[in-house]
Formats: sequence, C-alpha cells, structure tokens
Amino acid sequence: DYPYNHLPTLTFGNKVFAQNAPYLLTFDAKTGQALYKRGFKKAMYGKPVTDGKNVFIPDESETLFALNPDNLSILWEFKLEKGQHNIKEKIFTKDSKIYFGTTSSTEASVYALSTANGEKIWKTNFNASIAYLLDKSDAIWGYTEKGLLFDLDLKTGDKRSEVQLANLPLSNVEFLSKNEVLFYSKAGLVKLNLKTKEESILLAHQKLDDNNKNDAFIKLLKNSKN
Repeated sequence: DYPYNHLPTLTFGNKVFAQNAPYLLTFDAKTGQALYKRGFKKAMYGKPVTDGKNVFIPDESETLFALNPDNLSILWEFKLEKGQHNIKEKIFTKDSKIYFGTTSSTEASVYALSTANGEKIWKTNFNASIAYLLDKSDAIWGYTEKGLLFDLDLKTGDKRSEVQLANLPLSNVEFLSKNEVLFYSKAGLVKLNLKTKEESILLAHQKLDDNNKNDAFIKLLKNSKN
C-alpha cells in the first residue's frame, strides 16, 4: 500500500507489466502466473507504455528504458538532462515516437524521442516542472506545476500558445469545445476560454482535503445526439 506504487500497470499482448519499487514484473494476463522480473538500480516509479512493439518505462531518477516485452531485456536507455528527473505518469507514445515531461527545480522539459532507438527528436524547456501532459490530435497540451497551460506542436515541439492560469489545476484537462477547456482546482471546477483567457468557476468546492488534492479526475460525457 506504499503510495509511490499507486501507478498504472500496462496490459500488452497476453502480458501485464507492473512496477514494484526497483523491479518491473510481467504476468500472464489470463492466469496471473509470474513470467519475468527485472531489477533496476533505481525505483521504477513511472508509468509503463508501449508503441505496439516494445515497452517503455522511466525510473524515479533520470533514465527512460526501452524493453523487450518478451523477456524484459534492455534495448536502449535515455538519460535526462542534468537536474531533471521523475517522468512518472507524464508519458505517452504515438506514431513511433515517445513523448514525456520532466520534473526539475530549475528548468524542466517536454521531450520527443524515436521509439526505435531513443534518438532525441526535439526538446522544449519550461521554467517549472511539467505536471501534466495530454495527447490532443496534432498537439501536446499540458501545464506546469506553476499553472502555465501550454500547447506544443507535436512534430516540432514549438510552443503554439501559453496561458498563465489564475486557478492552479489539480486534475486532467478536458476539452468542452475547440476554445474551451475544463479542469479541477482547489476552488472547484473551472472553465477556461482559450481565446479570452478568462476563467470561470462552474462548480465551487468548499473544502479540499490536502491529502487527496492531486487525485482529482474529471470526465466530460457528451450527448450522443450532438
């Protein structure tokens, strides 16, 4: 029940990939039988993802690993820039590329790498840790721990827009429309107009438990007739 182990697992093919402190383990998805276990120097407090061929997982420190899903052998490793660490759940794959955001006390980054060999395609820097990333069509949306909402070009990493939020997000981001997004904050449910940069509280929250303030999640359910 250690909180750092409360991370998503990955089901890929007929296997389940699960991290436990300095280990990555695989199990048969149907029977639960243990298959392989690989140990690492650092705790594997990161979300495992796949490009449909291999498995990728970051440790708590500065390394991203590409692994063979059949036997967990290491295919390649990528080291973050000095002072950066803790990718955790800020990671996804798309079109043979892997994208992720880092944590840093000075300058954090969003990276794009080739899933084939770990070659860096682009890197975009921010002056605060990346708190959240979202794959949205041809863009990466996200925000920093200081409440800067950003939109990056998926191919180049160029910054397309930035909004300094008055309400610090504590959840994922949902698009209400092309120009409106929703997120949860300590004040409640917030709607942001991306054109005017105005924020409005749709549902006020009277009290938020500090122990659970980062567990907020929202989901927009659309009417099927729309």
